[in-house]
Amino acid sequence: MKKLLFLLLFPVISFAGITDSIGTKVSNAITKVDTSSTTKMIYNDVKDAVKSIASGLKTSVEHVMTVVAKKYFIQGIIDLVTCLLCIIGIIILYRIASKSLVAFQKDEEMLPFVGLIVPPIGIVVLACIGYSNLQEGLLYTLNPEYYVIEDIFNFIKDNYKR
Repeated sequence: MKKLLFLLLFPVISFAGITDSIGTKVSNAITKVDTSSTTKMIYNDVKDAVKSIASGLKTSVEHVMTVVAKKYFIQGIIDLVTCLLCIIGIIILYRIASKSLVAFQKDEEMLPFVGLIVPPIGIVVLACIGYSNLQEGLLYTLNPEYYVIEDIFNFIKDNYKR
């Protein structure tokens, strides 16, 4: 038993030591990187991009930021409603499947494909769609400002290539 335990724990202990030394080397290398000039350059690019958007729309910078943040908030609400509709669809399909199973066990005339095969496939599809929309809906609704900044960075990346 001791040999089996040793064989199971030895690779874990060895791997933990290796990852610690690698992590230490990487963290030491990262602390020595100077990013101040890059940050100043990106800040100036962001400021110029937001000002160009605002001047193109003939409005203030704050208004542009607020409008884009509201866009993401509304998109988050739409995604959460879509998730709720998927949950309702899953409940309906589950009830159809359970009624079809009872009818199939009683040997009633029915097509087993419609009642026993389609609902589980629909449940899986709706669960995937609902999960994806739940995740995006929560992110967009709880933190729309992040996506405003991400849009600005994408705008800079697309329009100010150096």
